Amino acid sequence: ALSPTSRLNNSEQRLNELSERIRTAMHSRLDKAERAVFANAEVISALNPLGVLARGYSVTKGKSGIVTSALQLSRGDEITVKLADGAVKAQVTDIIPD
Repeated sequence: ALSPTSRLNNSEQRLNELSERIRTAMHSRLDKAERAVFANAEVISALNPLGVLARGYSVTKGKSGIVTSALQLSRGDEITVKLADGAVKAQVTDIIPD
């Protein structure tokens, strides 16, 4: 049988080992969570409408809302084209379907 001092030393060593394992596991989980947050932030940034506009895309609005097809417009329609740094008003002069 072990002496009380030996048992106490063994318990203390085991406690230190377990504490270190917990610390390592926590750091690992935090690193993984941080990587996931950064990956999600990149996806959100890529899908941010203002980011999309900054890459050269635009949003066109006609009299009935957002225009998704050339066939929604007619010659003479007034449209608003939203760009990254503002908007322009324009008038449709021709429809060119694909």
